[in-house]
Amino acid sequence: MHPEFRMEDVEIPKDPFRAGRDTLRLEALGLMTAGIVHDLGNMIQVLSSAMSILNRHPGVRAAEGLEPVVASAVQSLERATALIGMIAGFGRAGDCETEELDVGLCLAGLERLLGWITAGSIRFDLRVSPFCPRVACSRRQFENALLNLVLNARDAMPGGGVLTIDAMACGAAASGAAGQAGDAIISVTDTGEGMDAYTLSRAFEPFFTTKPGGRGTGLGLAMVRRFAQEAGGGVAARSRPGVGTTVSLTLPAVVTPFGWSAGPAGMGPGPCAGTAPASQV
Repeated sequence: MHPEFRMEDVEIPKDPFRAGRDTLRLEALGLMTAGIVHDLGNMIQVLSSAMSILNRHPGVRAAEGLEPVVASAVQSLERATALIGMIAGFGRAGDCETEELDVGLCLAGLERLLGWITAGSIRFDLRVSPFCPRVACSRRQFENALLNLVLNARDAMPGGGVLTIDAMACGAAASGAAGQAGDAIISVTDTGEGMDAYTLSRAFEPFFTTKPGGRGTGLGLAMVRRFAQEAGGGVAARSRPGVGTTVSLTLPAVVTPFGWSAGPAGMGPGPCAGTAPASQV
């Protein structure tokens, strides 16, 4: 059996020039992106208008099962519009509004979309602990980070498998490099190909990808890491070749004068409290 690799156990190759090269490439990408974002925004507006008309068409409302599909497409275009706005306004303060986020409710709102993304030979399980705390971050950035993780997990299982999202509070026994006791932990686990030590050591580097040409940009995990750091949290990964990978996103809990703010009833976190029964799609 292959050994399990964790990010904190992997020695990252030393390259004194890598950071400079990545910075130059990101600057070049930013200049090129400015024009692309403008044109892409215009295309999304056209698509949004067309989907809005389609959503109001009586034939769509009459067709069984079609209306929620169209509504999900409209919702995805709205997210794309928000993402374009974030990119176009990158560097301007206040573009990414922080709010107090109920992780469980947010995941529940994404459940149908994530189920469709993973539809086919992949079983999708969503397990949310009632003790998962609220966090303070940008909802759009959180949703985009989660979508990036889910798409990566799906692509790691071309032959099918199980994709599981767990959301819970980090207990004292589980705190450490990935987070502190009381943090919210959102983990995305797949039963796919897994990564060796070298691949895992570079997984969060900008532009690094193992996907075939044209299928990956190598920016998804780098964006997840940036979001986590900006939100005051972190991201960690562990993997075993041939068994699968788990990427865990940690975000600081919102603390109230009475302790952690968690769940609909405001319950505090337990010692890595168990999750609720799985929701399968």
